[in-house]
Amino acid sequence: MPYKQIPKNRPIATLVKWYADKKSGKVSDARKEIQKRFDYLDWKDQKRILLLFLQAGKSDRIWAYSKIYRQWDNTHREVTEEEAKDILFNSLHTICLIEPDYLYNVHQKGRDGAFSVEDIDSMSGLMWIFHLLGLEHLRESIWQWNQDVMFAMYQSDEFKALKNEVIDDEEYNKKRLAIGLKYLYLALDKKYRCETDKTIIDQLFAKVKRWSTKEVWHKPQEPIPSPMTEEQRRESVALLEQMKAENPAIANLINTMGLEEPNVLLSEELPF
Repeated sequence: MPYKQIPKNRPIATLVKWYADKKSGKVSDARKEIQKRFDYLDWKDQKRILLLFLQAGKSDRIWAYSKIYRQWDNTHREVTEEEAKDILFNSLHTICLIEPDYLYNVHQKGRDGAFSVEDIDSMSGLMWIFHLLGLEHLRESIWQWNQDVMFAMYQSDEFKALKNEVIDDEEYNKKRLAIGLKYLYLALDKKYRCETDKTIIDQLFAKVKRWSTKEVWHKPQEPIPSPMTEEQRRESVALLEQMKAENPAIANLINTMGLEEPNVLLSEELPF
């Protein structure tokens, strides 16, 4: 039986029916035609198509996700302040549980800058969406909460210790992020925490605590002098005697310093 391509003027209802019936033998052609015509269809037809594609295979779900993300609008549903607040703080809770090394899209700051919610791209974007939704009162309350978190971090022993460390910018910002996540988590309302957080948060807090102790600061290491050998000591004494013989002023200075007995240098350990 020769292959027959689906005519371009088929009713969308027929194409949807063929796509939904996996035994129709016309799923592939129906899919292609539906995707071509989707942007020009009525809202009700679009909704039906999206529901079908979201229950289909991976590639069809990805296509539906892209339409929902970029174009889909459900004819201006309002988002309440409480809903928006829950979205933001539940997202922050998730971020606080991520190992700092694996948290991407976080802006770096100068050495004295405390960590802020607006440093995280996804949170900054969410705040912009709140602006578009007209949730200005919520935005203001979140910024005030964020200022309190920044102040708590800035005054913390961990952050004060971090500012005294001699480390490169990459290491500095990694530690600043971990300290910031700690104080973000501490500032979360109990409503947004879980009992299962304990192990992960304890590990984060323990890591941050170690950074506030002097023992782990990356200070420049001073070279440790090696002890003098007997041969080096004899050479030093000979040089000292030569200097005394050649210059009476130096001899007088050495004598006033109590170094006139060469055996002192040979019999006692030098103080280093």
